Amino acid sequence: ATTQTNGYVTFGHYFREGDVPSGMTVGATRSDGTAVSLQVDVKARHADGSLRHAILTALIPSLSGNGSEILTLKAQSPSAGGSTPVGLSDLLSTSFDAVTSLNLGGTVYSASAKALLGGSVQTWLSGPLVSEWIVGGPVKTSGGAQHPHLMAYFHVRAYAGNPINRVNVDMVVENNWTFVSGPSDFTYDATLTVGGTPVYTQTGLTHYSHARWHQRAWWGSDPQLYAQLDKYYLRATKAIPNYVDVTPTESYLNSVRQSVAPMTIGDHHSYMDDTGAQDGIGPLPRWDAVYAVSTDRRAYNYMKANADGGAAYPIHYRDENTKLPVTIDSYPNAMLADPNWSTPQIPAVSSSNPNNPGSFASHQPSIGYLAYLVTGDYWYLEEMQFWSSYNLIWVHTNSRAGSSAYSSTHGTNGSTGIFWTGTLRGQAWAYRSLGQAAQLTPDSHALKNYFKNKLDNNLAYDTWSYAQGNGPEANALGAMFSIEKAGDNLYRSFYDDFFTYTMQYLVDMGNSNAVAMRDYKVKLPIGLMGMGSAEFCFQLAPAYNWILGPSNATYYSTFKEVYDAMWPGAASHPCGTQDMANYLTSTQGKTYALNETIGGQSDPVYYFAQLQIALAAAGDSGVAGGATAWARGQLSGIKPDYSNNPTFGIVPRPPGQGSPSDNNPPDSGNDLPGSGDGSAASDPSFSGSNSGGGGEGTLVVLILLGALFSRLRFNLHL
Repeated sequence: ATTQTNGYVTFGHYFREGDVPSGMTVGATRSDGTAVSLQVDVKARHADGSLRHAILTALIPSLSGNGSEILTLKAQSPSAGGSTPVGLSDLLSTSFDAVTSLNLGGTVYSASAKALLGGSVQTWLSGPLVSEWIVGGPVKTSGGAQHPHLMAYFHVRAYAGNPINRVNVDMVVENNWTFVSGPSDFTYDATLTVGGTPVYTQTGLTHYSHARWHQRAWWGSDPQLYAQLDKYYLRATKAIPNYVDVTPTESYLNSVRQSVAPMTIGDHHSYMDDTGAQDGIGPLPRWDAVYAVSTDRRAYNYMKANADGGAAYPIHYRDENTKLPVTIDSYPNAMLADPNWSTPQIPAVSSSNPNNPGSFASHQPSIGYLAYLVTGDYWYLEEMQFWSSYNLIWVHTNSRAGSSAYSSTHGTNGSTGIFWTGTLRGQAWAYRSLGQAAQLTPDSHALKNYFKNKLDNNLAYDTWSYAQGNGPEANALGAMFSIEKAGDNLYRSFYDDFFTYTMQYLVDMGNSNAVAMRDYKVKLPIGLMGMGSAEFCFQLAPAYNWILGPSNATYYSTFKEVYDAMWPGAASHPCGTQDMANYLTSTQGKTYALNETIGGQSDPVYYFAQLQIALAAAGDSGVAGGATAWARGQLSGIKPDYSNNPTFGIVPRPPGQGSPSDNNPPDSGNDLPGSGDGSAASDPSFSGSNSGGGGEGTLVVLILLGALFSRLRFNLHL
């Protein structure tokens, strides 16, 4: 609540392709036009060489108590000449240290950041405003005996000063080695100190095997600055879904979780395979979606807390040789689905961890992705990588090369990483997370090409099987093999919706090799949104199950056949008429309005909402009938209230969104692209045109693209 001077703030930022061309960098100005010192640590670039993701550090000269300042980011030429980065030797010359101390039954093991910084370090940030180094090692006794499983890591972020007097340090404790014998839980008393002062203590903490935890702390004063990103620009980058423009209520934002304790999972389900709705299930989990529509500080903490909660699950396998999350490139015959047949064998775990990720990825949230994208914190980068690495090594080695017909011509290497035998929804979420890891892992990181290669392998296999018609399940409807259909010929609708949306999301993220599968998959939601007498009626599309064929091994060739099999006699009631509304009223147990669908059209998480994400994908795809299919779902005017749960509140993007010439927020009120109007601000550096606009009732926040493309608001913590 007091005035800040020379406050530093570091955050992650994602940029649309082309907004910061190759050879350019990013600058920042205050609302009065004065420049702000900005350090840009480039992490990833788009295929055209333009900036994709960077970690930005701004020096805010002054900010009044409880105040805010809007910064506008610009693409600009780099300054001539270089500047001296904050040096490690400068930090080591201070009294800074951070120490992790773990007391296991009277034996104390510890690790010192300062001691580790004197050895081999990984540089994460480097520049005149801030440098960050990653170090780690086993915790040891005073006599030098190291614990065989417990490791301490320090992510040390030192800000410029003469001398350095402000350091932010992330202190990480892991129990994650993959092949070291005897993996188990360990109970200890933990004490974390920074500058000799305890910043975290916990007695009797049981650290589960293959789980980890962390705590952040400051040496020197905390600037208490929060960077509130431009939510419209963030959605327009296509790094996240295009959510409907809603605002969570104050009471809801005041109720959401702000932190989690070590070895606790937050709002995740302890057993991820629990049936029914979960806040983690969706293109992004509820906590990420709430942040995406608000960028409120409470939502920001909610998002980070649950990203931290994912660290308590036993999915964290670190290779003791590479010190990275374990890969199937290093161990093509290793697996977790049947560890007894793994080569090399992964040691059996003795653990009381009550948290179970379930089988494969059927209910797995996106964990770490958005938190890393907007914070730039190395902890969240690795959390994202751990989950995708786990999904790849979980699958049985006998199937990771694809079906026998495919592997006979493409090779049978277990490092191929194809997860086609997983459940259909599990494949959707594994694809999503793998795409996110491939997209956001830094270009210089050792795992960048690993994730990209495994994504490409899965897309190649599914394209061969379905889009190119080589697999036995390829069909005219755009459906895929589902283990549930094989059992009772009932095809779970929402599993398919999840997969359809994910294919469009992969295309949005720049994977042109996903286009064929996206085009194949949108056939199904488009076909189910028919209206004519020889089609499926859209009002009956959001069902729990679809009957897609006469047997569990075959498919119908037309959607009219699907309609007649699912809804005998319904065809006598013309779709989109009061007669159909009356028919539904008489058979479904509630009164239906004209053009209303089944599946809870006003419910934010029920079958209509889940179908909505597939329809949004169809609307964005450009495939014939996609826009019409989306529009039919809107005919009744009945819409869910996504304000406090926008997980499935995804709408098609306005025309042109994602190109540097678009400069308006996503369509908001009407859910149909192109409604509303807007005009570009008068600015001599503005070079875009105004295409699209906000929906009725929208506060149009112009995002100036080309030279000016994003605005941020910095707030002091209250």
